[in-house]
Amino acid sequence: MVGREVGDIFPKPDHARGKVVMELRGVSVGDPNLPQKKLVDNVSFSFERRVLGIAGLMGAGRSELLMGFLARTQAAFQATF
Repeated sequence: MVGREVGDIFPKPDHARGKVVMELRGVSVGDPNLPQKKLVDNVSFSFERRVLGIAGLMGAGRSELLMGFLARTQAAFQATF
């Protein structure tokens, strides 16, 4: 439509993946008011660099995930450094 390839506008980045610095597996965060309810259930991810971004819509569990990771609320997970 504009006369050029989309790849010219958004080129694929050419970089190698970094070494895994930390990995979290099976992160689950419970609701402090309702112990049987999980706000975040079985989430896993790894840090390959120094910056991690968590994005999502309101109500998607971003804040709860980080609060559990930072031990501000009750959470269960396995961490590998």
